[in-house]
Amino acid sequence: MLSKIVSFGYKFRNPSRDLPFDPVVRVVLDVRDGMPNPYRVQELRGLTGVDHPVVVWLSRQPRTEVFYRSLERRVRKLMEDQGETELYLGCFGGQHRSVYLAERLAGQFGVPVEHLDKGKE
Repeated sequence: MLSKIVSFGYKFRNPSRDLPFDPVVRVVLDVRDGMPNPYRVQELRGLTGVDHPVVVWLSRQPRTEVFYRSLERRVRKLMEDQGETELYLGCFGGQHRSVYLAERLAGQFGVPVEHLDKGKE
């Protein structure tokens, strides 16, 4: 069972040192290489993965949907194979990709979402 989804930025946290550690209930996935980075688009840089322009931009990128479907399958498998699980999604700054994915997955699976580093930049 998925109990919550948490986004974070590798720029601010080292998962082995800065996140709660319990290998039974915590799964950390690095989402940096799976999708294009909105930070590289000047007008999106100051926004986050919950802001409409970022959501629209990411949803229009072909790699985003491919990556999301793969991530969704992994999450479903985790839910089948493990008991209570907290899913941590990390991207570089914790502003765009991990926030977008956490929100989307949380909405789909009906679980709480937490953003550790959103708004830090």
